[in-house]
Amino acid sequence: MTTIVTDGKSIAFDSLYQVNGRRMYMREEPKVVICNGQTYGFAGDNSLFMPMIEWCEAGAKPADYPKIGEARFTLIVPKAKQALLYTSESPYVSTHPYPCAVGTGADIAYGALAAGTSVLGACRIAADIDLGSGKPVKSEIVMIRKN
Repeated sequence: MTTIVTDGKSIAFDSLYQVNGRRMYMREEPKVVICNGQTYGFAGDNSLFMPMIEWCEAGAKPADYPKIGEARFTLIVPKAKQALLYTSESPYVSTHPYPCAVGTGADIAYGALAAGTSVLGACRIAADIDLGSGKPVKSEIVMIRKN
């Protein structure tokens, strides 16, 4: 229920949240945060965003993966050459080349990117079309911590 798009330099994200089936916009819970000089983006059950960031900050060891129950999410961590993706389906990281999009609007965003739009433009188009995403769309500069 989100669209997040990054090219490793900027990251764009929509502002729709759903709480108990109700559509809400521009809530206090962030979809993108910077923690200790690293950008993190989160699509899915927002209650797990901070526990997943804490897990990543502690080294992202599969043995220490947070208990998530039935929740579904994707955590995107932009790095210099590719994005790291952590999901509710596995405690192991997968990598994805840039550009990278996650959430229910990802396929629409990839189509827009293939047509030549920017990261921000792709996220805006996805927010227009995808029922799980909504405007306004924001964009931030990606911060990548050098480990």
